[in-house]
Amino acid sequence: MTSAVSRDAVIAHIDASVEKRAAEIRLLADAVIPMVLKSYGVGTSSSSNLAMNEASYNCAKDLEKIAIYQKDRVNQLKTFGYFGFWIRKIKPIEQATRHGAAFKEVNEYLSIWILGALVTRHYKLIAEKDPSRKEEAATIIRTFDKLLNDQKRMDYLVHCMRSRTFGPHHYVIMLQQIAGTD
Repeated sequence: MTSAVSRDAVIAHIDASVEKRAAEIRLLADAVIPMVLKSYGVGTSSSSNLAMNEASYNCAKDLEKIAIYQKDRVNQLKTFGYFGFWIRKIKPIEQATRHGAAFKEVNEYLSIWILGALVTRHYKLIAEKDPSRKEEAATIIRTFDKLLNDQKRMDYLVHCMRSRTFGPHHYVIMLQQIAGTD
């Protein structure tokens, strides 16, 4: 009986942790997504509150599983990668326009644009805290900007996301390659 109680207590703790992390992810999404869409010229858009909650919860659940195996030290790039994946997978933006036309791939592009915004913010903070890493941070930000501004590469990434298996690990690998980490 004791082990069942402690198991239930552990499950309750994990569930509470996932709920808290999902709420934090949702707050981040609410702050970042409108800014990112506007900066890339996405006009009118409508999103699903339920889908955004689901994407945030699924991301938090995945990160909680990873934390178990990584002793509560989930790499920030993995957090960003999983967030981008769940935006693409759940597709919370239901309708959008860009350049005056319907923008059907909005969630795929958004998933990459969000990575760019989060990586830029993350590495700027790193450079502020540790000036010796300023050049490293600037190089990573420039590399990501180069990807974001290369329309052929972006189109190919979006094609892969829509036509092939493209899991969260693909986002993480892409981020790790850009950041030069493993």
